[in-house]
Amino acid sequence: MDIDSKQKALFICDMANNHYGDINHATKIIDELALVRKRTSAQIALKFQFRALETYIHPNFKERLDLKFIKRFVSTRLGDSEYEHLVKYARSKDLLVISTPFDEESVELCLRLNLDFIKIASASSNDYPLIKKIVDARKPVIASTAGLSLDEVDSLVARLANNVPDLTIMHCVAIYPSEESELKLRQIRLFQDRYKGVKIGFSTHEHRDALLPVALSTALGATALERHIGIASEKYPLNDYSSEPANIEVWINEHQRINRILGAYERSPFKEIETSTLNELKRGIYAKTEIKSGDTVDESNTFFAFPLQATLHQLHAGLIESPLVAQAEIMVNSPITRENTTISLSNLDHQLESIRLQAKAMLVRAGISYNSSAQIELSHHYGIERFREFGAILITCYNNEYAKKILIQLPRQKHPYHFHKEKKETFQLLWGDMEFTIDGEKFDMKPGELLTVERGQWHKFQTLHGAIVEEVSTQAMVGDSYYEDPVISNQQVVNRKTANFSL
Repeated sequence: MDIDSKQKALFICDMANNHYGDINHATKIIDELALVRKRTSAQIALKFQFRALETYIHPNFKERLDLKFIKRFVSTRLGDSEYEHLVKYARSKDLLVISTPFDEESVELCLRLNLDFIKIASASSNDYPLIKKIVDARKPVIASTAGLSLDEVDSLVARLANNVPDLTIMHCVAIYPSEESELKLRQIRLFQDRYKGVKIGFSTHEHRDALLPVALSTALGATALERHIGIASEKYPLNDYSSEPANIEVWINEHQRINRILGAYERSPFKEIETSTLNELKRGIYAKTEIKSGDTVDESNTFFAFPLQATLHQLHAGLIESPLVAQAEIMVNSPITRENTTISLSNLDHQLESIRLQAKAMLVRAGISYNSSAQIELSHHYGIERFREFGAILITCYNNEYAKKILIQLPRQKHPYHFHKEKKETFQLLWGDMEFTIDGEKFDMKPGELLTVERGQWHKFQTLHGAIVEEVSTQAMVGDSYYEDPVISNQQVVNRKTANFSL
């Protein structure tokens, strides 16, 4: 089964010791979980726990079965070959496979079995020799954080974030079972705000029938959800925080239901039934005085009243700020319509206002501010009409012996190939995505990453979803940009810039 971490939540089902050392019982759990996977089409990972007991337990304590956990580990022991069989069997059932290794030898077993993820248990989150071994394994990592101070979580993320291929940090409460009042689900939002670029999940130990926590954690944005799984029988009892496969199915269904209710994060066009209902509640523009053909239509000669006569293509009150000119004589109390006026929504002022609002929203979303004395300009290489295709917003914060700028690119904008004879510049991606090309070599920048462009180096950049970049350079000088395309180079600088722009 392919990992689809960008599109689907990951549901982790921790078998832990619920196999009771019985491979047939473990196989039964896999069979029933596979049926859940088939019915829900969810991305489900079965999780084991690996301990090399010969070396994991101190020699002086191996026989101490009076100690709860040693007795549990020993009595439920499975061999490496048995784990290998279960991993292969789970994969044959279209399940992903994870393990929590509690010692370095068990990390080696994860690698031999080529598991999809390695999990770091909360108890191992500051076991730095083990974490080093896991980092060296170069596998996607999921790490729990129960019982950690924020400083300790910071340390864990710092050790992992840029050193493993993919990282998920799990908010977790290590109380078995956890009452709803103990779950502290706002930690999910705290982690999202604090650890940008890291996936955040929720590892849960509440009662198997509790569904409110999965609804809330889904709404808060958790992308990985974990529960313990087992099957109760006369021989093998099930603790209160472990779920039967039927509970897992209800749990996943609840997540999927809440996800449908939440909908997409990005705003999309609305359905016609919604817009038509809203139009029925809008006020229309009506003539307050007699308006002659060629007259400007504005607030001085109009008024606004209900209803909006949509069947007559009447204009709503929100369009009074648009440039309107009467194309025919309009009598008092008559509706102002598309037919008896002209309306231009593609004029320069409208374009600039649209650009201004979108760029300002990006800065607010990214939490980026700049000095009030900054100079702002639009760079539009092929004219303002093609600004959304080619260009950038340049905020010059300071320009003397050295310069600092903030560059904003709207989604799908490109900045064409050019070089500077005098200026050397370093770029740092603050927010969004950016593909940089320097002398033909492409770089997909990550937030926080630096790229330096030397004098004379050809470079261009573009973004898919939008980007905010900080540029620090030697002094920036007008006329020091030399473009590959002669259509740009042959223009006067003043014709490809809109100065004194405001955000």
